[in-house]
Amino acid sequence: MIRKLTKSFFTISAIMLVANVDSRAQSLSTLTRHVRDVVANGQAKLAGQLPSNQTMRLDVVLPLSDQAGLNAFLAELYNPSSPAYRHFLTVPEFTARFGPSQQDYDAVVAFAQANGFG
Repeated sequence: MIRKLTKSFFTISAIMLVANVDSRAQSLSTLTRHVRDVVANGQAKLAGQLPSNQTMRLDVVLPLSDQAGLNAFLAELYNPSSPAYRHFLTVPEFTARFGPSQQDYDAVVAFAQANGFG
């Protein structure tokens, strides 16, 4: 009898733990944003200038050039009845088809240099 109760207790505890971790993961995903609302809507206040001897590192992420094309490609890639099924792309092939253009990169570099980041 005690073994059954202990086993039931551990089973219930494990289920509650998994449910708790799963609910936390779902709630945290909504907190992640790349741009805060005050920045996106232009209401962010200037915090000041960075001292000239301090380094600031930025990661600039450019959007894909053809999101709709990528979605169609992925649908074909994972469709077992498609002739393109599991025909994966190399990194250069993916970049050429869906990555930002050289003009996009050049525009970011020009913007950075014009605004003192270069």
